[in-house]
Amino acid sequence: MSYVTPITSESGLLNSFLFLQILVCFCPMCGPSGHSSFGSLSVMAALFILLQGFSNFLYAWYIRENKQGDLLEKFRDSCSVRGVSAEGGGGRGARLAGTRGAEGGGSRLISSLALNQMRASAVSQPFHKDSQREALRSFLSNHPSMLWLMNVFEGENVKASDTLRMLASQEKESITKKKYMLSMAKLSLLASGSAVAREAAMGWINSQMTLIESQENLPESTVINFGYEPDKMPVLTPSEIIKLYIADECVDATEYEFSKALDLLPMIESDSEREELWLTVWCKSILRDSWLDVDSCVPVETCQRKLFFKLVELSLLMGKTPLEVLPPIDKVMAMEDLGTLRDSKSFQYLLQIGYEHYMKL
Repeated sequence: MSYVTPITSESGLLNSFLFLQILVCFCPMCGPSGHSSFGSLSVMAALFILLQGFSNFLYAWYIRENKQGDLLEKFRDSCSVRGVSAEGGGGRGARLAGTRGAEGGGSRLISSLALNQMRASAVSQPFHKDSQREALRSFLSNHPSMLWLMNVFEGENVKASDTLRMLASQEKESITKKKYMLSMAKLSLLASGSAVAREAAMGWINSQMTLIESQENLPESTVINFGYEPDKMPVLTPSEIIKLYIADECVDATEYEFSKALDLLPMIESDSEREELWLTVWCKSILRDSWLDVDSCVPVETCQRKLFFKLVELSLLMGKTPLEVLPPIDKVMAMEDLGTLRDSKSFQYLLQIGYEHYMKL
């Protein structure tokens, strides 16, 4: 499933414009003689392409030809035209102007700082006054969603990565935003050249990216059945993702979906919750089949057709031992979710036969 959506709203256009202002404003500020380092430019270009969908080639041409000011004016005019033409008249335009005003000191500071420097090709000159840097840094200290940009262009890539990881950990509304933040945090970390900082943070970033991948791989029908919009998914917890993989609404779930649920269990911090979910996964796999069709001639083959034991076989193929895989049979029989199935003689017989067979492997 793809979670990337184009920017079409008025607020999205305004945010895009403000983002471009910061971009062309910072480019001449960084590095010796106002030139960006490769690491800083690669981080910036990657973010700009991901979040704004702007042409990498076109952007590079404007920067190379020292036409940042023209680029800013073109983008600003485009935003204004789209904002007014969407509804016509002064209503939309007035609201757009009001939105800019509502942004408060932050937007006015960024707009003033960018436009004053960029008009008449002044954008190609670096900021010489330390007071300008300090004023911007003071403002951005309360806005970490933009502060990391300044960190990158001043070569503080580790700080930028730390800020992005903090923002990613707090993001709950959009899995797309979290994914981009993690990607930029990883890229900033790689650009830092610090092996110590990289080793300490990379594990967390990779685990979060794995969690996002698990959420993105959820069957679309299941996502819709639970009231989510596939293209506008919020950030789900590991527990929520596990429950979706094994939900009754996920009618086509196989041992592979249940295995994905088991793989997410280490991300559950609470020991009691982790064990409860572990048993729930196995219980749900039992309830996917009927256990009343016992063929006394080939009981092992009957067991192997059940999802419960298919999941066992898959786990064994992945290198785990029977003791690691099979839940204690007494705990399985104690699961209240099994209902009257616990009293079924055929169920008890097949479960016992299956356990004996796989424990010998």
